[in-house]
Amino acid sequence: MSELIIETRGLTKNFGSFTAVKDLNLKVKKGALYGFLGQMELENPLLSVCY
Repeated sequence: MSELIIETRGLTKNFGSFTAVKDLNLKVKKGALYGFLGQMELENPLLSVCY
């Protein structure tokens, strides 16, 4: 099994009364490439590379 470098369980992030992320479960293996797409206030995409 590949090494996990990021793992979340039930992650929630609020900005005041705005919930940006709710109950996120995520596992990212070493060397994986992930992109998160969706509506963002700044209209900038987020791309994460995990080595």
